[in-house]
Amino acid sequence: MRGEIIVRVRPGSDKVGVEDFGNSRYLVKTSSTLNSQIDLEITEILSHHLGVPPNRIKLKSGIDSQNKVFQVI
Repeated sequence: MRGEIIVRVRPGSDKVGVEDFGNSRYLVKTSSTLNSQIDLEITEILSHHLGVPPNRIKLKSGIDSQNKVFQVI
């Protein structure tokens, strides 16, 4: 998979996971509540879900937001 994906984050969730809404839109539930840890955790979760290495997923925008855009290269 290549291209942009749009992620809505739900931090501090009891259940970590991904909900796929189609058209490259996802809801990612993380256990982290700190922004720096959330972005790393999202990268790992998406990596597992999409089947691509974590180093191919880059945060493009939304570093301090619950709405983020990632680039998969």
